[in-house]
Amino acid sequence: MNEPSQHGLMTPADLLKELGESPASQIQVEHTVFIRTNPAKHTLAKEYQRIPKSLQELFLRSHQTMRNKEANALYQEKAKGYREEISRQMGNIREDLEKLTNKWEILLTEIGHQINTNYNNPATVVVQITAPQEREFYELVETMDYLLVVMDNLWHAKEQSLEDKQRVTNNIVKGVAGLGVNAERKAKGLVRLRNQIRQAESATPTPENSTPPSPIDVAS
Repeated sequence: MNEPSQHGLMTPADLLKELGESPASQIQVEHTVFIRTNPAKHTLAKEYQRIPKSLQELFLRSHQTMRNKEANALYQEKAKGYREEISRQMGNIREDLEKLTNKWEILLTEIGHQINTNYNNPATVVVQITAPQEREFYELVETMDYLLVVMDNLWHAKEQSLEDKQRVTNNIVKGVAGLGVNAERKAKGLVRLRNQIRQAESATPTPENSTPPSPIDVAS
């Protein structure tokens, strides 16, 4: 009676077992990233696990709740602050990239240079999106890539030196890497805090006439 049925059907017992063993149900969303330049390719290859994983923790798993109301309030306040900080950081990086892109597109237009986007070995990468902020990260990489295309055109038009081009490229790469470091640090901090709260809840019985663990103790 409890054996899994064929053709994808299951018994209530199968469903109960799956709920205990499988991750939460998620809509399957694919996003296509198209990039041309090597710095953008290297950035995506280096960060595609760290940043999306951290964003999933910050913008999806951080919404979990705790039994202890005081500890839960402390945790949710910290998680909200982290989410806002990372969102601002992503937004600021993208704004800076777009400002430089617009500035140099105007310059190229003024000198009559048509932007060449014909690169050898462009890459089309298909990624799975779990949280919408992951899409923002991949769009940030594409924005970065297009700015690098514009800079290559500036260099070919002799409107930017190779040294300046390399300097700006290094700053862009460092900016995205800094996002990765900060997001990972914040995500790991939330995981530690959540685990501390859960361990305190498990170690301390909380019947109606007992005092629950202090959120200040578990968060210290």
